[in-house]
Formats: sequence, C-alpha cells, structure tokens
Amino acid sequence: MNSIVIAINLIKRMLKEINIFGFIFFLPILSAVLAVVMFGNTEKVAVGIANSQSVEYYLVEYLKDSGKYDIRFLEEEQIEEKVKDKDIEIGVIFQKEFSSNSKDKIKIVSLNNDENVQVLRGEIEGYLAALMSGKEMIEYEKTTLKSEEYEKGRASIGLLSMFILMFAGSSIGFLLQDKREKNFMRLFSTPVKEYEVVLAHIMANFLLGILQVSLFLIVSTFIFKISWGISPLWVFVILAAYLITSVGFSVGLVGVVDDSEKYNLILTLIAIVTSILGGGFFPTDSLNVVIRKISSFMPQKWMVDSYTKLANGGGISSIQINLLVLILFGVVFFTFGIKTLKPEEKDL
Repeated sequence: MNSIVIAINLIKRMLKEINIFGFIFFLPILSAVLAVVMFGNTEKVAVGIANSQSVEYYLVEYLKDSGKYDIRFLEEEQIEEKVKDKDIEIGVIFQKEFSSNSKDKIKIVSLNNDENVQVLRGEIEGYLAALMSGKEMIEYEKTTLKSEEYEKGRASIGLLSMFILMFAGSSIGFLLQDKREKNFMRLFSTPVKEYEVVLAHIMANFLLGILQVSLFLIVSTFIFKISWGISPLWVFVILAAYLITSVGFSVGLVGVVDDSEKYNLILTLIAIVTSILGGGFFPTDSLNVVIRKISSFMPQKWMVDSYTKLANGGGISSIQINLLVLILFGVVFFTFGIKTLKPEEKDL
C-alpha cells in the first residue's frame, strides 16, 4: 500500500516537470513524424495492368505484396486513355506470348518517365528474367516486409528507444534531487520499508513509460499510418521489454553518478551513442565487424533485432531470447544500482 501511495506522488511530481511531460507526450509523436519524413510518402502508385493472364500468377501477387502499388486490371485498349486521364499513373501491357527477347515482354505507358516508372520496370523485368531462366518464382509470394515500410518502422522504434532511455533516466534522476534536498532521508524516517520505496520508483517509471509507448503506437499506427508488418501488440511487447532495460539502466547510472548535471549529460550521451551502435538509427549491417560485435552489448540491438525477426515472418519463438536478454539487461543494471535506494551517512 505504501508503494502505491509513493508511486502516485512520484507520478504527480514527474508530470509537473516540463522535460518529462515532453518525453511522454511530445517525443513519441516526434519519433513517428521523423520516421515518416525520413522515408517519404507511402501512398501507393496506381498501376493498370493489361493481359495479366499471360504472365506467371505470382508476378502480380509479388507487385501487390510489395505494398507500393495499387493494382488495377484493365483491357489493353483502356491503358493509354486511363493514363492520359490520370486515373492511373502507370500502365503495364504484357505481351500475350513471351519470347527470349526482353523488349517483347512488356510495354510501359506513363506521362512521366520518373523514378516510379523506372523502379516498376526494373522489378517486372527482373522478375520475368528470372522466370525465363527457369527459376522457381513461388518463393516471391509473401516475401519479407517491404524495405521502405520496414525502415520506417525500424526508424520509429529506434528513435523512440532513445527517448525511452532519456525519459527513464530523467525520472529516476528524482533520486538525486531527493538526496540533495534531504527528502530521501525524511522518507526513510517514516514507517516504510526499503523494498516499498524501490517498488514505488519501479511502478511510477514503468507506468509512465507504458503511457509513452502506448501514445507512440496509437499516433504512429492510426494517424501516421505506419505499417509495421506485424501486430502493433508485438511492437508494444518489444518496447515494454526495452522499457524494463531502460529503467534498470537509469537506476544503475544513478549508482555511479551523484551529481545531477553530470548525470543528465552522461545519460544523454549514452542514449545517443548506444542508439547509434545498437541499430536504432541505421542497420548495424553497414558497420564494420568490430562495431557489430560491440553492438551486441547494446540493448537497442536486441530490441531492433526482435522487430526485424517478426517483420520477416518469424514467430514469438524467434524472439524469446531477445526479450529475455532485454529483461536481464534491466535486472543486472538495477541490481548494480540498487544501493542508491539505501540511505547513506552523507544523505543526513
């Protein structure tokens, strides 16, 4: 009961702080906005297809599953008219019979020979070239999450991971403030047990962190229409596991830094550096071997990897180790810093 009362008071105090209020209600929205801005508009390109029955069935399915195209089936004589009227952006006319000559495969009709046209042409010709060479194309059915959508989702949770760590650190920073203002010692002069104070801080930070994650998912999914490729519920589970790590890390950091200004500076630097090295901003595959090994010690690496596995069709069993590692990160950090929740002689 004491833990609940203390946690409620902590939450009230936190929400009065501008920086914590911003971490909870503003920065989650900023994460989604930046991801959308970084990876552009996801509006589908209207594509009319004629003579689709003459090509491998999976080609059309492949284009649909890419998530980039609004496929419409038309008659060959309708294509040019629809393009001129701007009912469709690109028209694709398949030849009724293919030959080994690539120029006989398709005819592209468009008012502009822009990037969309070039990308679509490349995808179709690449697919048909593989088909003509005898390669099995069924493997393209339900392929991995569209690169652009995956990058947008990864960037969103990557940015949020940095803000989650900053939020947890700022809220746990109240411990330093309480020690400096002697509130910490006064609290222990009341009939409360040590574990009740510990539990109160965990409850307050975790509940506000869950609010931060929930707001992020609502805004990014329903307002900015970010397509995760997996259920938003699983995104929530991944971020909740990372939240445990962040709270534990913040407690651990308070255990070694007892100056508020130094604490905030170190927290910010660690949040940025670990997010970079852990793949929060860009995939770690682009880094050298040594940095990739170092990234394995970053919680963000395990969080992003969880999302990647699920987005590429994995099940819950594929991320069990990742979630366990994130929780263990939090437990280890918290155990290391638990001494900060005990009153010392200097706190008198």
